[in-house]
Amino acid sequence: MRTLIEGYLKLNGREYVLVDRSLWTKIEEAIEDLALYEALLESVQERPAGENYAAEVLKELEENEAAYKRNKAELEAKYPGQFAVFCKGKLVAVGPNRKEALLQALRSNPGARPYVRKIGEEIPEIPEGRP
Repeated sequence: MRTLIEGYLKLNGREYVLVDRSLWTKIEEAIEDLALYEALLESVQERPAGENYAAEVLKELEENEAAYKRNKAELEAKYPGQFAVFCKGKLVAVGPNRKEALLQALRSNPGARPYVRKIGEEIPEIPEGRP
């Protein structure tokens, strides 16, 4: 468990006092990165490696893309430039940056295959017939 009180950190039963605020910021970022890594690792470990896994992943990707397109106008109006995360065809998180949105989604949907889009940003498509 992590507790923050102006430069004081209590992490996993140990206490730390930090004097330099820029050092504190770096530690906060590292803790967030670690939490994201742990959530992603947990998500990957829970996935079954079945015979139809690739087909399931592609189907879910298409569902998530379709869900983004259905909600695109509303998302652009409410959350321009932020990041939206979809799992199983449903919007599960919106955040100001990719990391925060993804972490929020994985915490509420462990084992999910998240689809992250920057709201309003178009993804270029490969023209027909081009390899």
